[in-house]
Amino acid sequence: MSDSIIVLLICADRDTAGQLATVIQGRGHRVVATPYGPSAMTRAAEAGLIVVDRVDGPVPATSVVARMKGTAGIQHVPLLAIAQSDQVEERISLLEAGADDVMAHPVDDAELEARLDVLLVRSHVPSPAGPSEPDIDASLPRPRLLAFFSPKGGVGTTTAAVNCAISLALRKKQSVALVDLDLGRGQVATHLNLTPRLTVVELARDGVALEDPDLVRGYAEEHASGLAVFAAPQRPDQGALLAPEHVSRLLEGLAVAYEIIVVDGGSTFDERALTLFEHAERIVLTVSPEIPAVRAVHALMEVLAEYEGPSERQFFVLNHIFASEMLRTDDLQRSLQASIGAELHYDPILYLKAVNEGVPVVIGSPRSIAADRLNRLATQLLGELHQPVAGLEAPRRKSLAGLLRRG
Repeated sequence: MSDSIIVLLICADRDTAGQLATVIQGRGHRVVATPYGPSAMTRAAEAGLIVVDRVDGPVPATSVVARMKGTAGIQHVPLLAIAQSDQVEERISLLEAGADDVMAHPVDDAELEARLDVLLVRSHVPSPAGPSEPDIDASLPRPRLLAFFSPKGGVGTTTAAVNCAISLALRKKQSVALVDLDLGRGQVATHLNLTPRLTVVELARDGVALEDPDLVRGYAEEHASGLAVFAAPQRPDQGALLAPEHVSRLLEGLAVAYEIIVVDGGSTFDERALTLFEHAERIVLTVSPEIPAVRAVHALMEVLAEYEGPSERQFFVLNHIFASEMLRTDDLQRSLQASIGAELHYDPILYLKAVNEGVPVVIGSPRSIAADRLNRLATQLLGELHQPVAGLEAPRRKSLAGLLRRG
């Protein structure tokens, strides 16, 4: 539970205000409930958190939020807006007005508590220009290459890779590169609203550049966060130009130019994916709580285990992409016979908004539960200790290639 604070609750309906106040007070906070007006603006200066619910009269809730977030002295107070319906447009308009997080009626008590707690935690963290640093001993080994992969598409692998890379880059402690190796349909550049001049295909086939860190960096698109982005080709047929040996040389060249490399490996398991796994210090496997995704991951694990794959380097991320789920975390862990290392929060708006605007969640909605989970994932991956693990030997990789061809 967070430290006790004053929560300003702006709500024009007495019964609703009472219900919300009961939940908030249950977290140990003092609630000041009032309709919107001069009194609300005055009391906002004393608040540690603001909740805007129902607003009556000619002034819409979006205007109230915008004024709160635009008034000196209170613009940094975290603000949760409660939409009156579950309409996507209403929630997006509240976020665009400046709300730090949005939820909708009917309000679930547990969700309200969780969102308030996260907002309060995030309000003590610096803005996206400098997130809090993980408490990690700098002398300890840590991953240099993080490979994000899932054998099933549509489970949020790119979202996880992009946001983790941005989170690490914003810490300004180490140089970070984000590489899109989803060669047939990679969308890393879209997630970051970048128009790449060059792609990983050109770099991977430029043997001279790969021997010079400065030339390697010249192929990158620089994101405002400081992240170096190496985009996938815009045409899917161009990906066929890269053989596994190109991928290997690419990753070796990047390792000389950058301290941390995050790779979106996509969902195609082939020789190039296997090459990526061999170079990775951590293989981040994204899975959603649905039977097809679990079966796909389970099949991948069986193949890797049969050919002595790097199970000790695997890190499982459960992405809650559905509002209602059939499979629980415990069920997934039993099925995979592996621990879920992190879970990403379900949100029907923020991820869609982030992709469409090209602004990752950890930047566009830094105080949201979704951003908090993504930042925690980045910290976990950076801080996980491990012993170096030898890659698969060439004969085994050749045998696996034969298995793939038999499909």
